[in-house]
Amino acid sequence: MRQTDEKQRVYSDIYTAIVTLKLPPSTRMVETRLAQALSTSRATVRDVLRELSLVGLVEIQPNKGAVVASPTRDEARDIMDMRFILEQESTSQAAQKITAEDIAELEKYIADEQAAIDNDEYAKSLDCSLNFHLKLAKVCGNQFLVKSLQEMLGRSSLVFNMYSIKREGSCHCKEHTDILNLLRKKDHQGARESMRLHLESLNSNLDLKEFDAENVDFESIFSKRISSDVD
Repeated sequence: MRQTDEKQRVYSDIYTAIVTLKLPPSTRMVETRLAQALSTSRATVRDVLRELSLVGLVEIQPNKGAVVASPTRDEARDIMDMRFILEQESTSQAAQKITAEDIAELEKYIADEQAAIDNDEYAKSLDCSLNFHLKLAKVCGNQFLVKSLQEMLGRSSLVFNMYSIKREGSCHCKEHTDILNLLRKKDHQGARESMRLHLESLNSNLDLKEFDAENVDFESIFSKRISSDVD
């Protein structure tokens, strides 16, 4: 296997493990163990971790090495804001360029996502959801849009893992189906609006409020216990 092929394989394996939450945020990425598990060299692992750090999925920490990134709430808000900008436009453009083959591929992602949700396979459902969203960017044919959105989607998987209020399918399949139906009609304005509503729905399931550690309301927290003790 050529070095470039080997590096792509290792990159794909680690990337997938991160975005499907098999490697959760803050996991230490020990080069020797990864190299052994992936049957590759430590140098290849080091290069891949460096590349993953450039797209925000891995952080290289002084004296600690690489860890899976843990986006702050501020970063999570920025990531979702960028998704609003990129995905409304990509969906609008996709509606004007989509083919029957593209629609069939999107239908399969939705079906696979629903099956994963039904089987309580959260990581698999997330992977299908990310592929659905990324496919819309690919339909546009803009490589820079695809690259930018791929980074945002990868980091979104970390955001969903850390800040979701309800641990359920990362996206609602019905909303994906609504978007797809509008794409079939080549209704670019309707598809754009449907994507906006979909992203708002995702955002509403994230707890991105900052915790004020300086002004904790102890009375409210312990009032029930105190009242029970008095009774």
